[in-house]
Amino acid sequence: MIAQGGLSSETLAAIYGGVVGGVLGITGAVLATFVQNWLQRLGKIRGVIISHGQGTDVNQPGNTRFTAEVAFYNDKPLRIGIREPYLVYLKAGEPVGSVHFRREGEVVPIRFLDLPPREWVNLRGESSRAEPAARRMAEADNKELTWWLPSGKRETREPTGDWDVSRVRRFASRVAEAYRVLRGR
Repeated sequence: MIAQGGLSSETLAAIYGGVVGGVLGITGAVLATFVQNWLQRLGKIRGVIISHGQGTDVNQPGNTRFTAEVAFYNDKPLRIGIREPYLVYLKAGEPVGSVHFRREGEVVPIRFLDLPPREWVNLRGESSRAEPAARRMAEADNKELTWWLPSGKRETREPTGDWDVSRVRRFASRVAEAYRVLRGR
């Protein structure tokens, strides 16, 4: 059957279907972007300074070696990346040195770290310093774990005392198991 203007009803149905499908597709893509941004705002990234220390650098006599171990936990429901995690040594609130973290076997500091949802990621770092930089870092009165979120916001965490990481992990696994049991009911 031919409709107005010489187009068949099947052709008009196909055109209308294409327009409606296109509008729905674009609306879905825009909505998905907003939902993803909203989900990324839920939860937070936890950064914990596990340990830090200093000692003589046996590979470079006369230098002091500074080490640090930290852990990150992504409490968000989605993967998220953080940029340039490092530990800053402060004296009277002013930075006097830093320890950058590296992946196992690499010499270049981490520029981007992908954090899976609801998992701990441990990092170790070290820095070798000669005098007088080593002395300034040794005299630091505080340390801050620093990183940047994808939004460009800078995050910092100060040490909160001694952490027993295995105890924290056991507690987190018990909470996760209890949640799975309750959710299964």
